[in-house]
Amino acid sequence: VILEKGKIDLVKAWTSYAASKTGIVSNKGIVTINGGEISGTTPDGSSVGITTSTSKIIINDGIINISGSHDGTSYGANIGNSGEIEINEGNISATYGVKYGWNATNAKLIIKGGTINSYYTGIDMGDQNNATLIITGGTITSSNGTTIINSQPRSTGNIMITGGTIVSQTGTALANYDVVTIGTKGDTNEDGSLKVSKESPEIIGNVGITNNGTLNFYDGIVKGKTTAISGTINEIEEGYEIISTSDETYKEIKYLDKLPVVEIESTGTQYYNLQEAIDASTDGDTIKIIRKATILPNVE
Repeated sequence: VILEKGKIDLVKAWTSYAASKTGIVSNKGIVTINGGEISGTTPDGSSVGITTSTSKIIINDGIINISGSHDGTSYGANIGNSGEIEINEGNISATYGVKYGWNATNAKLIIKGGTINSYYTGIDMGDQNNATLIITGGTITSSNGTTIINSQPRSTGNIMITGGTIVSQTGTALANYDVVTIGTKGDTNEDGSLKVSKESPEIIGNVGITNNGTLNFYDGIVKGKTTAISGTINEIEEGYEIISTSDETYKEIKYLDKLPVVEIESTGTQYYNLQEAIDASTDGDTIKIIRKATILPNVE
């Protein structure tokens, strides 16, 4: 099934077609959305733009707008057992952006571009098993809640973020209860040196990240109006450290960088680790420690 243009109106569907609440339901094969619009919120506030179970929906463009009511449980998209949604472009606006189905297993969401704008939760991975979320681009925003929730204590979910922007205007951008990996471990430049980004992915909130599971931090920047990261960071890129700073908007900003820690006094040359300085020194040189490097601090 391919949707190129046109409009699916859920209000008209509700009144005319046996109380339909979902724009597109896919249980078999692949549905591709290249354009068009799915919109409207049913009177009971429980509309869903698209839903998939044991099948795949690909969104290359178009609009899903299920944001007319904030009192019900309307979702832009719902992913059931073994279902998969891939978002390359397009716009989803809803009370809740994307919901992983109740007790769903092996559900997957891949976001490469586009936007998800939610009133409450942008992506809710709670109450499922072995869920996967992969974000390589796009923008996900919540205006009044947590933007991404990774599972609950009784559930399992794995998030991999290598690009894109995640924003909560009033709450936490990312709440993790299982495994989150930000960036790519061991990524290298053409010359073989480690490639660590201080700009992407970008995670912004009143609190950037709340971690109650495993958090691996290899790339990107996390900004918090009160706190950037609450909880433990389990692993960072080898040879780098967590830098904490602030600006006029954000009380705490965290990213990875290398800063020199020792200096050869006779030359004034600074080095990132003691071994580099020892290798470059000659007899009689004095190596001075200029700062304390915290390679993997506890940020609770």
